[in-house]
Amino acid sequence: MTMNTDDESLDDILRRFRVRDMFALHRLYVQRDQPVFKSGRWDYENRWLVINKIKSALECLPDECLNVRDLAWKRETLWFWHHHAISIAINRGDIALARVFADKALRLQGRDHPNKITRLLWHLVYGRVRQAKRWLRNGVKRPEIGTAKAVLGWYENGWLSVEERKGDR
Repeated sequence: MTMNTDDESLDDILRRFRVRDMFALHRLYVQRDQPVFKSGRWDYENRWLVINKIKSALECLPDECLNVRDLAWKRETLWFWHHHAISIAINRGDIALARVFADKALRLQGRDHPNKITRLLWHLVYGRVRQAKRWLRNGVKRPEIGTAKAVLGWYENGWLSVEERKGDR
C-alpha cells in the first residue's frame, strides 16, 4: 500500500485528539457535536471546531489501514458529520450542497443503521415528497417519528431557517 503524503496514521490522529482508539474518538466527536448542533453554532466551514478537525483527520485516514471495527467507527463518525451538515446546508439555502452531504451520508450509513432521518432528508432535498412520506410511514420507527414529522413539516414550510422561524412567532 502506498500512502499519499496527505494521509495520516491512526496513531497520529489518536494522539492528536488524546484518545485511545477509534471508538473513543467517535465518543469525543459526539460529545463535541451535540452542544454546537443544538445551540445553532454547528458550522461545516469553521475549521476551528473540533468536530471539523476530527472529520478532516478521518478523511485523510486511508480505509485500507484500518481493521473492520475501526473502519466502522470512522464511517459512523463521518456519517454523523454529514448527517448534521445536511440540515445546516438547508438552513443556509444551499440545497445543492445539502444533496452532496445527503448522498455522502447515505453511502457512509450502511443498510441496517438505526437512524432513518438521513434517508428522509435525502428524499426531501431531492424533492421526492411522495417517497419521503412513504418512508415516514413505513421506514421510520420510534423514537424518530416525532423528529421525522418535524423534518417533513420543515420542508413543507419551505425549509425556513431558525432565524426566520423565530421571527414568525
